[in-house]
Amino acid sequence: MPTTTVVGGLGRIGAKLGRVSLDLAYNLVSDTQVRVSATSRTLEAKNSYFSVKVGFTIGGGDAE
Repeated sequence: MPTTTVVGGLGRIGAKLGRVSLDLAYNLVSDTQVRVSATSRTLEAKNSYFSVKVGFTIGGGDAE
């Protein structure tokens, strides 16, 4: 796939409860398309994705 420059966005929400944290994010990026002249086919890459991150804090304060 060729390199492209496009505008995108990121939506993120998270929560922290005690030492555990949870982060949900959606990275919105335009799809990439390229036409192969030898086969006359169009290839498409879906660039947007959803991610989940879970964390745990070690140290850094009093345990509750």
